[in-house]
Amino acid sequence: MLMFIHVLSFPEKSVDISGYLPAADELEGWIPVDHSEIYVGDDLFLFINGGADIYHEYGFVQAAALEYRSENGKSINLELYEMTDTFSAYGVYSFKRGENGKTVSIGESALLEDYYLNFWKGKYVVTLVGFDEDKETLEGITALAGIVDRKIEPSGRLPSILNFLPAGGLIKSRIKYLKGHIALYNCYEFGTENLFGLREGVIGYYDNFRIFVFKYDNNAESLKWYKNSQNVLKQSQRFNNYVVQKNAFSVTDRNNKQVCIEPFRNYILIYLGNNDEERSKAFIEIHRKILEIN
Repeated sequence: MLMFIHVLSFPEKSVDISGYLPAADELEGWIPVDHSEIYVGDDLFLFINGGADIYHEYGFVQAAALEYRSENGKSINLELYEMTDTFSAYGVYSFKRGENGKTVSIGESALLEDYYLNFWKGKYVVTLVGFDEDKETLEGITALAGIVDRKIEPSGRLPSILNFLPAGGLIKSRIKYLKGHIALYNCYEFGTENLFGLREGVIGYYDNFRIFVFKYDNNAESLKWYKNSQNVLKQSQRFNNYVVQKNAFSVTDRNNKQVCIEPFRNYILIYLGNNDEERSKAFIEIHRKILEIN
């Protein structure tokens, strides 16, 4: 059961996001239980036990939560998260969504999986959770989500760094947009420290490999963090078979997967897999896309 701590203050220059939540007279058959709960800044740690850090890394502003119940006693929890910008919202959504849900025409992208639904729109991320897969619950989830969607006016856009991922074989539902080390660590453990100085990146998942693209302000910064990662990983007990390659280096992880790391312009590219031809083809495509914008 969720524990709610009621907060009366709101962030400076921020809207009262409880207005985005469906009111009692906006949806037939479902009514809100009590009042919405607002969580600002570090109060998120009281709401999400152990999972608030990644929201703050992406740029958390505030959240609203409210429970809805049907006439038949069904229950749905609705959570609305305001992030600093649309990229932050998409990044959080990329972690919250699953891989096998049903696409729903709500927000920028919505997936209904079992008895929960996630979507993002503008700088907001929305999660609705039911407690069974009955028709009434699923219809209530989509109806509530639709009301929130209509109330959020600004539309979002995807981060441009996603365009660097090779399109062939890319599993779009598994793309992860990163804005820091915590997000990266949740996807792959290079180490506990931020050895790449990561501020923005993307991970593309394919059938047999992964591609990481990290962006930096300039060529000197990407080279600095490339050398730092090289110094750390060649001594790490998590990796072995350190090999210096042309303009790159590689190590092997504990799952016997090759990790090849290369700096290119103001980016660092990483291939995780065991097919050199595959890696070369992917890197060449990414090089071409980077050069097109420089």
